[in-house]
Amino acid sequence: MKIVLALTLMFSTSASHISVDKLWSDLVAISSTRKTVQAKATLIGAQYEARAPINSEAIRASADKDLHMLFKIVDISSFYAQSGDYERRGRYLGDMRSIIEVLDQRKIIEPQEIDTYYEALIVSRKFEWAAEFKRAHKNSLLQAVPDILPADHLDVRGAAAFTLSKSGRALDLKNVHFPKGSYVVVVADCHKARDAAVQIAKNNRLVPAFKKDRAVWVASARVSLDLAAMKEWDKAFPDFPLHIAYDNAAWKGIDFSMSPNFFFFKDGRLVETRLGWSSKLSEEELAKSLARIGAL
Repeated sequence: MKIVLALTLMFSTSASHISVDKLWSDLVAISSTRKTVQAKATLIGAQYEARAPINSEAIRASADKDLHMLFKIVDISSFYAQSGDYERRGRYLGDMRSIIEVLDQRKIIEPQEIDTYYEALIVSRKFEWAAEFKRAHKNSLLQAVPDILPADHLDVRGAAAFTLSKSGRALDLKNVHFPKGSYVVVVADCHKARDAAVQIAKNNRLVPAFKKDRAVWVASARVSLDLAAMKEWDKAFPDFPLHIAYDNAAWKGIDFSMSPNFFFFKDGRLVETRLGWSSKLSEEELAKSLARIGAL
């Protein structure tokens, strides 16, 4: 009986290890395709729901190596969900938290896992959880979240964003109220977005339509709440102050999966979208889109 039980445990553990490794390999393969972020997020989510052995019992029963692999599986799934599968974000964060708790209990948590989970809490705006986690891992040198100054009557169910406070030592958090008539939303969270800002700032014909009274330059909620980086952007582009979305899902009609993305609105209706940036060609395309919404 003992021999049979031992063999059963051995084979079940081996099968679990193989299935977890295979799932990770399949998710990486999906990530490597040329599909859209939304398509990748959907495919990854379906595989996760069908194959990820993640529940409290399975997590506690997992070998250390498999537990680290499960964390990677949740992490890649969560990454794509932030821009392409909003409904599953809560599930992924909950599963990540369950895995982290067991890694902590076993004292095998790795520095990268600490950093990744802490960032996931901040991206999910679980600031109290993040502060508690930071206190529990005080030797990890996790960066503190800046002071946040929420506006009166803030409603994060609508488009809301962080901006640099006047003092430069905190972040204002407020709802974004789009102007009447024509306006532009620019997703700006990579070096290509900076290249676009540099070129637009030099173009006297385009710049009026991209100033803060007619446009919103906004980074994905995945972007770090880094005061120094925001100060640097705002100093370089005072007419295009940077916003960081509180919740990507609340920005209706805005695709945060690529940067820069340009969204042209007229009276609250999305008229046209321009993806990416390629110097002079993009300047010409932007002018055409601005003309279509009556902003040029």
